[in-house]
Amino acid sequence: LIIYLAYSIGMLSSVVSSPYHSLEQATALVTTDSGAGTAFLVGSKKLLTARHVVEDVQIGAEVNLLFEQLTPQVNTKAILKWKDDTIYPSNNMIDFFLTDVAVLELVEPSLVRKISPLMLGNSDEVPTLTPIIAIGYPGGSYSITRGDINSNQIDNKELFKIDAATNPGNSGGPVLSEEDE
Repeated sequence: LIIYLAYSIGMLSSVVSSPYHSLEQATALVTTDSGAGTAFLVGSKKLLTARHVVEDVQIGAEVNLLFEQLTPQVNTKAILKWKDDTIYPSNNMIDFFLTDVAVLELVEPSLVRKISPLMLGNSDEVPTLTPIIAIGYPGGSYSITRGDINSNQIDNKELFKIDAATNPGNSGGPVLSEEDE
């Protein structure tokens, strides 16, 4: 109780540091007029998210970002730079998932210059049953969960099927191997 009280009034900056701290810092809550999701830093000013997180946002428009795992937290904005607007029939979900990506660009990259971007790995080198973590903001609240990749094929397409707790809001967030890839 004493440690919790000292932490809550700012006497302690951290009680326990997460082994995934640098990965968590690169992950942001994305909010738009129509909802929320997750994005992650992949360059000094570029972020990736899911297209459906920014579905109602026009190219060139701004979205809000919260880097909650930074100390202090950083509220900033990003511009939607690219998304695939192809409309797929409802029975073609695999192609939807293959193109469910959007690119954001930070308006003020200097605010997060100390964050190490996440590196994109080579999916061909990831075997099934690889332990993974999923980072995101389900329901707008920060979450990190563990699981594994239980298949690397869905309907003869190279897609990972993961076994990890994810919910609406995790969309757009990184799924990383336990080896930080």
